[in-house]
Amino acid sequence: MDHPSNAELRAFLKDDEKWKDYESLDVEWIHHHNPDLVILNDRDQEVERIDLNGYTNKKLVQLLKQKGFRKS
Repeated sequence: MDHPSNAELRAFLKDDEKWKDYESLDVEWIHHHNPDLVILNDRDQEVERIDLNGYTNKKLVQLLKQKGFRKS
């Protein structure tokens, strides 16, 4: 995570754990791996993968809303 806005992404995912506020959203930590949002269908098959590098907190919240994730 070298991009300046990745500090916001790290806070959302790791420090503040704001992702826990959303239904049907889980985080899997893969050491030295790009931060990706992976969308699965109801059979747990990948249907979309989005690189989150450079996402600000605001942009990530907008993306989650656009993809249908709702706050608990």
